[in-house]
Amino acid sequence: MTPRSHRLFAGLGLALSLVACDDTSTVTPNSLNLARPVDIAFTCYGGLRNTSGTNSTTGTLISPSAQPSTSCDARAAERYLSATDSATILANEPRPPGQEDVGTTSVVGTAAWYGFILQSASGTVALTNFPSKPSSAFVGSSSDVFVSDADPLTPGKNAISVGEDPVGIETDKSGCFEVVANGGSCDVSTIDVNSVLGNLDGSKASAPIINRLPIKKPNGEVLYAKPAAIVGEEGDDVIGNVCPASPSGIAYIAFPSCHMVAAVDMSSGTTAQIAAAITFSATGVATQVTDLNGITARPSAATRRPA
Repeated sequence: MTPRSHRLFAGLGLALSLVACDDTSTVTPNSLNLARPVDIAFTCYGGLRNTSGTNSTTGTLISPSAQPSTSCDARAAERYLSATDSATILANEPRPPGQEDVGTTSVVGTAAWYGFILQSASGTVALTNFPSKPSSAFVGSSSDVFVSDADPLTPGKNAISVGEDPVGIETDKSGCFEVVANGGSCDVSTIDVNSVLGNLDGSKASAPIINRLPIKKPNGEVLYAKPAAIVGEEGDDVIGNVCPASPSGIAYIAFPSCHMVAAVDMSSGTTAQIAAAITFSATGVATQVTDLNGITARPSAATRRPA
């Protein structure tokens, strides 16, 4: 099962069984109250040897980093387990090629799954994480799933502010960025995963990097249309590359007011560029858009914002 299929199954079970929606009862330090969670996306983060995408173990740079989901998939492969405690299981986990520990001088270490939980009411993303171990090794205790604090300097469990009325979240192809579609401001927000999780493990000293990108046509004109949903293309299979400076891959965003699904490219880091689109008739017939600059919508005045 891929991380994107986890969004419907593991994500739903995680949100329902481990957290409460607008719960007014007293919470424990490892609990997080959610305000209208609407979506969840997963990424893999932990030790990574920079091999430039090869299977070699001679790469010299090892650091905590976001990485393709296939890295955690490999570590979580089902296998016979003679131990039941997480520490022993993780110490003997399988590794993707090129990410094995080499003696005591080149230790990559483990990597874990992180869930980015989108909350529409507050326009924020909450964090949770769990080990990359076989599903059969999970016992449903507090040692399996942990709530992460996005701002350790502020009391309580804090989330990341991303935008107005967000409707969906997806992980980019590299696994290094989360992309949020904002229905209230007709744009997208990108979350630099390393800047967020590096603050949690102490490997980074900077504030989380959140960028707001206008959605534009090829001619540079901003499309003021409310997105209703977003999905991303399948993640990269190559493990060992340094994270790119901006999101990679294509995000597919639905715009009901345009009767359209657009393929959006955010690799520039400053703009969400419409690269292709299809529209749907009232009877559901799909037609490829040949004039991307001619796409129009009629949003309310409240959603208009300058380019």
